[in-house]
Amino acid sequence: MPASFAHAQLTTDTLSTDSTVAGDYLDAPVYTETAFDDGLQFFTPVDTTLDFLQRYNPARRAWFPKAYLSNQGAPATSRWYRDQSRPGLRTGREQFDYFLYQPDSLPFYRTTAPFTDIYYLLGQYTEQLFHIKHTQNFGRDLNLAVDFQRMVSQGYYQQERHTFSNLALTGWWQTKNQRYKIYGAFLFHDIVNEESGGLRPDMLFTTFESPTSLAEPWLENALTDWKHLHGRITQTFDFGVHREVVTEEDSTYTVFVPKVRIRNSTGAYNKRYLFADASLDRSFYNDASLTADTLKAISDIDGWYNQFEIFSVPTFDSTGVNPFNWRAGARYEAAELSDTRGVVNQEHLILSARTQLMLPVVVPLALQAQGDYDLIQQDVLLAAQLNYGDSTLRLGLDARVSSLLPTLLQRTYSDFRSTWNNSYNDQRNLSFGVRAQSQQWRTELTLHRHQLNNYVFFTAFSDQPRAEPVAPRNIALWQVQLTKHLQLGNFHFRQSIGWQSVEQPTLGPNALNLPTWLVDLSWYYEKQLFQNALGLQAGFDTWWVSDYTADAYDPVVGVFYVQNSEVLRFYPVTDVFINFDIRSFRFFVKADNITQGLFANGYFEAPDYPMQNRSIKLGMNWYVFY
Repeated sequence: MPASFAHAQLTTDTLSTDSTVAGDYLDAPVYTETAFDDGLQFFTPVDTTLDFLQRYNPARRAWFPKAYLSNQGAPATSRWYRDQSRPGLRTGREQFDYFLYQPDSLPFYRTTAPFTDIYYLLGQYTEQLFHIKHTQNFGRDLNLAVDFQRMVSQGYYQQERHTFSNLALTGWWQTKNQRYKIYGAFLFHDIVNEESGGLRPDMLFTTFESPTSLAEPWLENALTDWKHLHGRITQTFDFGVHREVVTEEDSTYTVFVPKVRIRNSTGAYNKRYLFADASLDRSFYNDASLTADTLKAISDIDGWYNQFEIFSVPTFDSTGVNPFNWRAGARYEAAELSDTRGVVNQEHLILSARTQLMLPVVVPLALQAQGDYDLIQQDVLLAAQLNYGDSTLRLGLDARVSSLLPTLLQRTYSDFRSTWNNSYNDQRNLSFGVRAQSQQWRTELTLHRHQLNNYVFFTAFSDQPRAEPVAPRNIALWQVQLTKHLQLGNFHFRQSIGWQSVEQPTLGPNALNLPTWLVDLSWYYEKQLFQNALGLQAGFDTWWVSDYTADAYDPVVGVFYVQNSEVLRFYPVTDVFINFDIRSFRFFVKADNITQGLFANGYFEAPDYPMQNRSIKLGMNWYVFY
C-alpha cells in the first residue's frame, strides 16, 4: 500500500474529475485519498463530482432503489436479488445496513493538508442530516480521522420518527521504511426508531378523506433501539527487495518494493437490539394475556475474531506488473447470543484462499478465484470470475456456489410472542452469469441464473404480522440488466432496466416475491458556467417497478417477511434536482416525488407502510483544506 503520489496541479471540469485533484482553488495542489486495511487496496482520490449528489438517501443511491418504509432511516429491503453471503457469523437483521458504516469497507485516509468534509441536509417534515469528518496527516507516516453522522426525520405520517448516529474513529501509522503498518478503528452506531406497525386505513390514497398525516397507526408507543460497538486493530508487515532507481539526471536512489505481506486483524463487537411497546392496546399482537411490561423483544450479541493472512503484493511500477497474485488465510470468530430464552454460542474457523491472474500484454485476460471453508460449521463458498477484452468490449463470466447455514435469526430466536429453534439443512446456492461491457460506449449487459436450494424464508401463518421462518424451498431465478449512459452534447441520459423471473413450486406459498421489471432513469443537463467558476447539473430521476406482492414488515422481530395475499400497485416516481459546484463547495435543491397525484395519490412500499409524500430538500457539501 501506499501508491506513489502522481497528482499535479490541473485546470479541469469538476463535473467529471475529482476537484481535489485540480488545485485550482488553492495556492498549491492538495489531495485527500482513501484506502482500506485489507492490504491490497491502493489509495484512491476522494470523489467530489456532481454525479448522483442529489441521491443523498442511501436507500436510493444505487441502481434500483430499495423498498424503504416511507422516510430516511427506516428499514429497507432490496427489490433486486443479490447473494453476497459468505461463511461466518450472519445475524439475519440487515434492514439498516445500508446507512451504517461497515468495518470491512471503512476508509482510511491520507492527505497533504488537514481536510474537513461537512455535509448538511434540510428537508420538510423536520428531516435533517448532519455529517462531518476530519482527517489529517502528522508527517508522512501517521494519519488520524474522525467521522460523525447524525440524522433525524419526523416522517410524513404518525409514529415514524427515525434517528440514527454513526461515529467512526480511525487512524494508521507506518514505520519510516514502510514495512510495518498498523490500522485502528472504532465504530459506534445508535438507531432509535418509532415503530408504527404500518397504518390502519387500507384505503389511505383512495377514499380516506382526512389529511394523510392523521392516518391512524397500528402502534402508538412502540420503538426499537439498536446499538452497535465495534473495535478493530489490523497490522501488516512486508517482505520485499530493495532496488535502485535511475532518475532523468542519471542520479540513483534506492526504493523498497514489497513482494509478500502478512496481515493480522483482531476485533470485538457488541450488537444490541431492543423492541419495546408501552401501550395497553394489544390488538396488534392478537394476544390478550400480554401487558405493557411484557411487550419487549431483546437480543444481544457479543463476539470477537482474529484473522491471519499472507499474500503477494501487486506491483504496478517501472519493475513491471505482477501477473499472478495470491492470498491465503484463516479466521476464527466466536459469538454469544442472549435473548429472552437464554444464551446460544457459535464458533467459526474459516480457511480462505484467493488467486488472481492477469495477462494484459499477451491477451487482455483476467481470472479471479476464491474459496472459503468453515471447519467448524462446514460452510463453503467457491467463486470465480473470468474477463476478456479491453475498454472497447469486455466479456465476462461469473460463477458462484455456496453451502451455508441459515442465519442466526432463522435458526434460533425468542421474544414475548414467538420462540423457535430450527435445525435446517444448509442453504445451497448456485449462480452463474455472463457479462458484456463497453467503457467506450458506456454500456453493460448482464445475464444471471440463480438456483436456490433449501431456501429459508420468513412468512406469517395468520392475518397478524407475526413473522416466523418456515421449511426450506427450492427456487430458480433469472435476471437480466441493461445499463446505458448516453451523452448528446451537454445532455446525459443514464438508465438501467432490470428483468427478473422467479420459478418456484406451485404447491405451497411463494418463498421469494420480486418485481418482474425495474426501471431507473437519471436524465440531466450539465455545463460549466461563468468561465468554469460554476458547475451545474439539472434534471430528474425516475424510478418504477412492476406490481407484485411485496414483502411485509414485522417490527417486533425486525425482519421483512413474505406475504402472498396482497398485490401492491406502483407508478413512476420522479424527483427533480439541480446540483451546483463552486470550487470546493457543492449544493443541491431537490423536489422528491413530484409525480404524486399525477398517476395516483400514492402507493404502499410494503403492506400498511405508505410511500413518502412530495417534499423539498436542500443539501450542501463543503470540502475544506487548511
